[in-house]
Amino acid sequence: KLALDGWKLLADRVHFRRDAGWGWNLALPSDADSTAFALMTARNTGNASTPEALAAREFLDEHVSDLGVRTYSDLDKVRRIAAHSEHESAWIREQACVTAAVAGRHGSLTPGLGDALVRKQHSDGYWRGYWWVTPDYPSGIVCLALDPSRDQVALQRAAQWLQTCEAPVGTFDTAWRLVACVCAGEVVDLSDLKSSLMSQLLETQRQDGSWSTSARMWLPDPGDEAPHLRERW
Repeated sequence: KLALDGWKLLADRVHFRRDAGWGWNLALPSDADSTAFALMTARNTGNASTPEALAAREFLDEHVSDLGVRTYSDLDKVRRIAAHSEHESAWIREQACVTAAVAGRHGSLTPGLGDALVRKQHSDGYWRGYWWVTPDYPSGIVCLALDPSRDQVALQRAAQWLQTCEAPVGTFDTAWRLVACVCAGEVVDLSDLKSSLMSQLLETQRQDGSWSTSARMWLPDPGDEAPHLRERW
C-alpha cells in the first residue's frame, strides 16, 4: 500500500512539471535518473501502462544512446541549473549509474543497455558514478542491471573487486555493496562476504527499524569531467 500511495503521489506531481519526467524537485528540470526510479515504482505497483508512465517512457528515450543514458538530455536543461557555466558537456554525458537505473533489474525496464554498462566497468572491477563519491552505489545498481546468464565476465570482475576493496563507510555504501555482492554472487561464491555485510547492517539498525543517512553525493560543475580527481571539495 505504501508503494501504491507513493506512485499516486508521483503521478499527481508529474502534471505540475514542464515535461513527462521527474526531477529532484519542482524547481529543477526532469532528469533520467529520477524518472527511472519513478517508473520502477509504477512497474512494481502495476501501473506501468498508465498515461503518466507511458509518457515518462517516451521522455526516457530522449536520454538513451548506444553509449548509455544521460542524466539530462540537452544543454538548455543544464543552463537552467548552472547558467554561470561555460562548459556543459559532462552533465549530458552518459553515466554508468544513470544507465543502470534506466536499465532496471536484468535490463527488464529498458533492454539493450547491458553492453554499455559492461564497457563502463573500471579495470579493477567496479563502476564509478559521476554524482557519487564512492563506487558502492554505482557498482550495486549496475550489477543489479546486468544479466548473470550473459554478463558473467563483468560480474566475475566485480566479485574480485568486492573481495579486495576496503570496507564500506556508512549504511548506504554497505547496503549497496551488499546488493552488488548478491548479484555477483550468482556467478561467484561470495557467501562469507554477504554474511559479513549483512551483519554490519543489522548491527547499525536503530531501535525504530531505520538506519542513519549516509549517502555521499557531490554536485560537480557542468564542465567537470572527472570530479573524483579533485583533491578538495
